[in-house]
Amino acid sequence: MVLVHVPAVDPMRHGTPSRIRLLRAKGGARVVAILVAVGSMTGLLGCGREIQQPPGSATDPAVSVAAGDGFTCAARRSGDAVCWGLSTVVIRGVPPLRAVSASGDVACGVGRDAKAYCWTLENLGSPNDLLTYRVVARGVGSGVTVISSNVSTCILMKGGTEVGCANAPLTTLLNVAATTDRGHLVGAFSAGFPPCIAHLEMPGVRCGRSLQFPDVTGARSISADRGVCIVDAAGTVRCTSPDRGIPAGLDRGVPTAQQVSVRDNVACAVTVAAEVWCWGKNIYGSLGDGSYDELGHESKAHRVKASLRFRSVSVGDDSHTCAVIEGGYVACWGNNSMGQLGMGDSDRRDGVVIATVVK
Repeated sequence: MVLVHVPAVDPMRHGTPSRIRLLRAKGGARVVAILVAVGSMTGLLGCGREIQQPPGSATDPAVSVAAGDGFTCAARRSGDAVCWGLSTVVIRGVPPLRAVSASGDVACGVGRDAKAYCWTLENLGSPNDLLTYRVVARGVGSGVTVISSNVSTCILMKGGTEVGCANAPLTTLLNVAATTDRGHLVGAFSAGFPPCIAHLEMPGVRCGRSLQFPDVTGARSISADRGVCIVDAAGTVRCTSPDRGIPAGLDRGVPTAQQVSVRDNVACAVTVAAEVWCWGKNIYGSLGDGSYDELGHESKAHRVKASLRFRSVSVGDDSHTCAVIEGGYVACWGNNSMGQLGMGDSDRRDGVVIATVVK
């Protein structure tokens, strides 16, 4: 028997657990190949393989995640907000947060004091400088429950009776986009081109001055970019047809859904079965199925290749996506050129990873 040492495999790249293999060489000699790669809770990283649900719960679980342009932020159960690119920073100077939203280089959060806060990210993508931030909005609005960021930033406030929007970042409210209409509260809304609002018991989704989906009442979720996607009351994902961006179509092959997130090149939806399905161009592997084959806008939805239970999803401006999964971990896929997947590097990843930032 011959012992053959096989060079170590970087577990952050391959996620292969330690094991000993008994091989048979030419002439019948047995060879024991000792693989010294050490597995980790991050599962199978890269190579397009399907990763498994991490055991247990994170020490400080994520309750909300937001993907921006080259960075990602998460609000944690403790109330801390953490943002990452090639480095990681905890946001100070704001009260405990319970939700985050992001677009461009701006991130915002809803505080436990029911007010909105925003900060800008700096040194994004710089390997020589630590990620920094500057708080630009403190205590905006009252009775804030939900926040949404895109070109503008919008907040649902005053017990769900009013949506206020401003140009990002949310320094002061520039205009009230919607209020209660004949007693019907706002049910879902999204910042976008322009913001879109649906009232609980009134038909249609109002995007600026136009009425979209006039036959829909009680949309579960809205996400607006250049196009608009909604999840209607039955859980069907429906999208408009913009000049560019995510295309129209009642059926992308998405099972019954509960939440949708859309940007110019890709959209993703969380299903009631706790899966995520994505459709669009697949730039940088943004569909999360382990492939890098760029597709047209008309692509059907693909199930994100991961045996995870998803709670919410956020698509970023740069074709990366992150999601909160069961246990409070954060799963990410797509573009990692600025470290936005949360692995502490800018290496290409050919599938879903569990961000090491949230442990």
